[in-house]
Amino acid sequence: MPHSAPPLLFLHVPKTAGSALIGALSAALDTNTVHGFDRLIFGGFADFASMAPARRGQIVGAPANTHGLTLPPDARWVAGHLAYSTLRAAYPHARIITILREARARIVSHFLFWRAQNPADLADFGTWRHQVGKARSPLAALLTDPILAAQFDNMALRLLLAPHPLIPQAGFISPRHDSALLTEAQARLAHLTFLGTVEMPDLPATLGRRLGLDLHIPVQNQTPAMPPDQRGDLSAELAACAPHLAERARLDNQLWAWAMAAHGLPANPDAAWHRALPRFTRLFAGLPAPTT
Repeated sequence: MPHSAPPLLFLHVPKTAGSALIGALSAALDTNTVHGFDRLIFGGFADFASMAPARRGQIVGAPANTHGLTLPPDARWVAGHLAYSTLRAAYPHARIITILREARARIVSHFLFWRAQNPADLADFGTWRHQVGKARSPLAALLTDPILAAQFDNMALRLLLAPHPLIPQAGFISPRHDSALLTEAQARLAHLTFLGTVEMPDLPATLGRRLGLDLHIPVQNQTPAMPPDQRGDLSAELAACAPHLAERARLDNQLWAWAMAAHGLPANPDAAWHRALPRFTRLFAGLPAPTT
């Protein structure tokens, strides 16, 4: 990346093919990647001291005595689960890009990814591993747990607007604030350099043209094979949590629809959701995912 170009920042909403995109952009930009997590995505969790030093060192905004990450002022390429406010405060004149996904599909993908994790591999996350371990409960339990709201309740909107007085750190967004929050989020989306979606058929080419780069996006960070003792029937899970899933996706799906419409694509969340379901159903059942 030419040093004269403004820094490029990727606001990575979890489970939106972001790991693959980061790999492709890192290769195309040929520059060091600063990668981090935002304190805001941990909601009300505060036990950062329990995390391994290397893990704490990836978290922007962690308490000072836990030695979190300070974003370097001379960074040219920054990517991670970082809020717009965090990125913009560190780099006022940078270019910011993000990718959205049909929100129910994002939530279920997040649930399956957490559920498939081996607890032994999460020791460096300290007591946060117990929150990830809640994915071994029914999906309905995750969607009604206020401690996990920052991960499962309209997470894209949270990353765009938090910290915000109408968005509880450890609690759900009240529907009475929907209109005000969506107005603010839409204004913030308008200031992004690029807003795309997982469902765009030509995402790599479209983003590459916008940034003047030749992008080749590999498949990375996919949900691992579901352990035999954690497999289940996704249709039963979804039937038990349908109203909660709709609530947790309601705002993010409006953001997603705006992104699709901006590229002249049909903004039909139900169609996107039903296209994603066969893969999730097979993953949860421990079967190979479809190849198409």
